[in-house]
Amino acid sequence: MKKNTIFTLIITLALLVSNLSAVFADDAPGGTPAEPQIELFQNNENTETVDFSGPQAPEDWVLGGDAEMTGDGQTDPEGDGWLRLTDNESYEIGYAVYDKALDTANGLAFTFDYTSWGGSGADGITFFLMDGETTMDEFNPGGYGGSLGYAPRHKVTKGLSNAVVGIGLDEFGNFSNAGEGRNGGHGRTQDSVSIRGAGDGFDGYEFIDGTNRLLQGIDIRNANERPDQTGSDYRNVSIMFTPVEQQFSLTLTMQFGADTEPEQLFKDLLLPGIIPATVKFGFTASTASATNIHEIRNLVIDKAVVDDVIDQAKKSSSSSAAVAIPVTAVQTGDTITIIPVTGSVLYPLSCEVQSKLNIEGEVYAIIPALCGQEASLVLEALETIPFALPDGATLLKASTLNIVDGLTFETYVAAGEEIEVGFYLDADQDTANLAILVWQNGQWIEQQVVVEDGVISTIIAEGALFVLVQK
Repeated sequence: MKKNTIFTLIITLALLVSNLSAVFADDAPGGTPAEPQIELFQNNENTETVDFSGPQAPEDWVLGGDAEMTGDGQTDPEGDGWLRLTDNESYEIGYAVYDKALDTANGLAFTFDYTSWGGSGADGITFFLMDGETTMDEFNPGGYGGSLGYAPRHKVTKGLSNAVVGIGLDEFGNFSNAGEGRNGGHGRTQDSVSIRGAGDGFDGYEFIDGTNRLLQGIDIRNANERPDQTGSDYRNVSIMFTPVEQQFSLTLTMQFGADTEPEQLFKDLLLPGIIPATVKFGFTASTASATNIHEIRNLVIDKAVVDDVIDQAKKSSSSSAAVAIPVTAVQTGDTITIIPVTGSVLYPLSCEVQSKLNIEGEVYAIIPALCGQEASLVLEALETIPFALPDGATLLKASTLNIVDGLTFETYVAAGEEIEVGFYLDADQDTANLAILVWQNGQWIEQQVVVEDGVISTIIAEGALFVLVQK
């Protein structure tokens, strides 16, 4: 019988860092080279760069409303243009749709530059996904003003057709407001990013989450010319959608200034609703009595995030090493789902010896059985647990054990794996009356433990959630 040993105190695997549009590989503090990193938007068959610099809309793009291309030799020199969604005129709506369905099974990522300028500060831009079966004959944008061309408005203007999600770059602040026929919200929030869910017609488009006011600002209002894209007025958005069973998990970063580090605004936000097999995407923008020019350029699409993660993991490992693909756990009720996370450190494991995996001096793993496999045993510490502990038990630490890439914990055990799990103990930890409990068949089951060399461990045959308690 094979045996895999994993011990944990705290493991932080959700390390989506830096800019999703850049190489996730900086030197570690002190000049020590970092471990291999993941890069989105690689120059491969999964990546598409969209050129908005010319006089005509790119292939597969449909523009409507007040949208236009500025690289016509008049507004901007040809080859140096933008996709302009609105001018700084009142009550405009413009949209641009990528009229080609994208598969959702392997996740999607997008990065783009935008600028909002030249007006009095309204209303904003929406990046959206819609069902991939929607034709342009069926398509309509949402309402003007605070609905940002995505949500309905006043039971007069329908919301965007067959919408899956809308991410609003909100200058005036009403995309997060429940007024004007919008469904839910936390009130008007100027200079914010807010997310609304799926909808069609006048139904849905529920407010999901939103930031507080971003002091850096969403727009550069009252500017007489387009803001300098090499200085503090530069803006970039990077969005990653990762499949979680039948849902999408969303991570979003923004860069405020050409020489600044991106800031993570949303991380592993589980979007409600079942995602369709395919989606189309695009941009809308709107004005009302207050206005701005709204423009997009430098769009890059990564059409297979998960494939790129696994592919780069393989390339970064030697022929004799298996690679543990970093993941994060999203917990919904009693269900814990594993998501591959790009931007995290990869830790190659040697197949020739029982290699120790050390993360910040707190974790090690001996995983010889995984050699040559893409699957990885993964532990993640939990700050809270979904089930009440038995009377008299005090929670000290909690963790989950999962397996990436199609396998489940149960199938792994059924295949003859004997899995040992445990916790490092603090040097001054009183080991009397310590116990490891595993959640099995709706109840906590106490395990036989071994305490030695500063570790308490046990062999578990089922159950992926386990806790260290003091009785």
